[in-house]
Amino acid sequence: MPNIRKNGLTKPYAPLQMITWFIWPLLVIQFLFFVSPVLPIAASIPCTLVHMFFALASAYYSYYCTVTDPMDPLLRRHLAEQKNSNNSEDGGSNTLDQEFKQERTGFLFSFFKPKSYAKSAATKGGGVDAETENDDDASETKHCWACETQVHSHAMHCKYCDKCVAHFDHHCQWLNNCIGEANYPYFYAILWAITFMLLIHLVLMIAIVVDNFVASEKRGDDWFNAGVYEAVVSVNLLFCVLTTIALSLVLQLLWFHLGLRKEGLTTYQYIVRDSAQKREQSRKEAAEKSRRLVAIANAKQNKKHCLAWRLDVCELQGFNCCDPLKPEEEEADNEKQESPAS
Repeated sequence: MPNIRKNGLTKPYAPLQMITWFIWPLLVIQFLFFVSPVLPIAASIPCTLVHMFFALASAYYSYYCTVTDPMDPLLRRHLAEQKNSNNSEDGGSNTLDQEFKQERTGFLFSFFKPKSYAKSAATKGGGVDAETENDDDASETKHCWACETQVHSHAMHCKYCDKCVAHFDHHCQWLNNCIGEANYPYFYAILWAITFMLLIHLVLMIAIVVDNFVASEKRGDDWFNAGVYEAVVSVNLLFCVLTTIALSLVLQLLWFHLGLRKEGLTTYQYIVRDSAQKREQSRKEAAEKSRRLVAIANAKQNKKHCLAWRLDVCELQGFNCCDPLKPEEEEADNEKQESPAS
């Protein structure tokens, strides 16, 4: 499998990934130069510390979510054994390749690691957790024709990374990495950290802009003693718009994943379920339309013009309460519900 991608730092980099490398430092720099210095000293220090805490937390979680390899453990074992077999044929060592055993440790803010990660993550940076892997051996497997090996039934093959991912959620273009069981806790933490970072940033910028318009003393004049509050207000207004857009998108994504966690679904499972529901709805609508056309034709043939008119109007206007077909549909649904019980 020559095209397999190990993690989000494997080239080629995604365009959205490189955009985040520009946006995150820009937001931090703008806060440090155009928000923090303008605030009163009593508010500037605590607000800056809290904002930088969430900024660094988002960077930390983003880093680990990007470098973590969410590959299915069975696929990792297959690749390691394949590599080991090749090394043995070449007279090399019989030990598993260190690329698949090495675990990343010692990052500066390692105490931020979510506790749930220790239970859910089978790997980190390509490592294999033996206990987790042994437990997974008892689960059902399936054959992946792309990976050419058996993988767990909950794994899905990612076309971007060209590998099967354990408990596949989605492929994140912003991180250029698949999100699965191994790094989903980090991804979820990213959403919370960025949400609080952007929220604090936006609230403080709005307060500065409003204060400069309503207060007699222009706080922007204190900006590095330059006396250019118009420039400070303009920059903050511009970033208010950009931060509002970013915050709305992140909040929408956070709300979506809160719902997924409540239902115990992954993004992929939600998409599959939603597609199935849409197909079922389309099937029902097509069947209802066919029945309605037959009913209208029969009504006209029997010269029941009022009934034909009701059938036609109820379809166009959506008057379900007086739809002649509605009682028949409810009766058919009741029969379907009663048939399994009987």
